[in-house]
Amino acid sequence: MPAAGQGLIGLQVDPASPNACTAVFWPPQAVLPSPQINVIETAPIAAVIPSANPLGPTAVVTVRLWHAEGAASTLFLQYQLSGSTNWLNSTIISLDGLPYKPATRVSAVPSGSNHVLAWNAAADLGNGVVTNVLLRARAQDFMRKRYGGCVLFKRAGAGLGWRE
Repeated sequence: MPAAGQGLIGLQVDPASPNACTAVFWPPQAVLPSPQINVIETAPIAAVIPSANPLGPTAVVTVRLWHAEGAASTLFLQYQLSGSTNWLNSTIISLDGLPYKPATRVSAVPSGSNHVLAWNAAADLGNGVVTNVLLRARAQDFMRKRYGGCVLFKRAGAGLGWRE
């Protein structure tokens, strides 16, 4: 043991020999080691909540949004016509009852939160169109650099039939 200075002393007891202990001395450290913490930033995840209800000229679409860090995120909705391979951006009218802007961020907690989009399906598909569509929700976190993985749902019986 050094004659002077600071250090740390502890007792080490072996459970097999509880009547004996060992004194342990740790000498002073010039720099304490700091743990290297690498925080993995994740992208938000968005999923269209399936509904069997037919859609109309203004389709109400519920999207569930998750983000592991709880960061506010921007929602996007895309559609694909049956038999097509192209995804097209949907014309969103409102998000959670407020006018939609592409920069609008909404809550995205680790446990997930539901958000309601109003999609102007008539503007995107045309009047009188009757078809099935695939809907895809996407989300982007506040850093504007990571998109969430897309989760696809075919809206069963989602005939977009209406007459004006």
